[in-house]
Amino acid sequence: MPSGNNNALNQLQQQQQAALSAGGAAIQQQFGQTFTPQYYQNLETNVENQQMPQLLSQYRQTGQATNYNLADKGLSQSSTAQNLGSSLQSQLAQGEQQVVNNAQQAAQTQQENVANQESQLYGQLQVSQNPTQTAQAAANAAAETSAPSVVAPLGNMFSNWTNLYLANQTANTANTQNELALALYAPYLNQLSQNSGALPTNQ
Repeated sequence: MPSGNNNALNQLQQQQQAALSAGGAAIQQQFGQTFTPQYYQNLETNVENQQMPQLLSQYRQTGQATNYNLADKGLSQSSTAQNLGSSLQSQLAQGEQQVVNNAQQAAQTQQENVANQESQLYGQLQVSQNPTQTAQAAANAAAETSAPSVVAPLGNMFSNWTNLYLANQTANTANTQNELALALYAPYLNQLSQNSGALPTNQ
């Protein structure tokens, strides 16, 4: 009697193990075919292709506005214009690197989503022990997870640069006004300085 029970138990365990192996193979096959290294590379490329034109558009708009302001002040050929141009180019390079980082982050996030989906499928397989059902669930999950997602629009990569430029313009304007005031009142200030140590005299 005990021998028969052991045989039945062993057979049940073998069936369960076979179901888990078949279901696991279905998950690995479906996800392995869908989420290849090329898939993640294409995802990165897609993000870059959508965000890089936004960055270049922001760069052109910022450059045009800056050039207009410089021309309005007669500073188009000045060292200030050259410095601002170099600074804007540097900001563009930082923006390009940020776009690359965004693309890599999108791929990494998707890899985490895929891993979570796989983990959930394995958990469902442990409960159902139904490889056919698991294979269908894996196909559905892979299709849903791999569907093209909307790429978030790129934020304004030049807002800080513009604010800094405006702050510098304000500071330069204030310095110019101070220099003008000092030049206008220099004679009067010099006279006060010369007479500062003299005592008042009675006429």
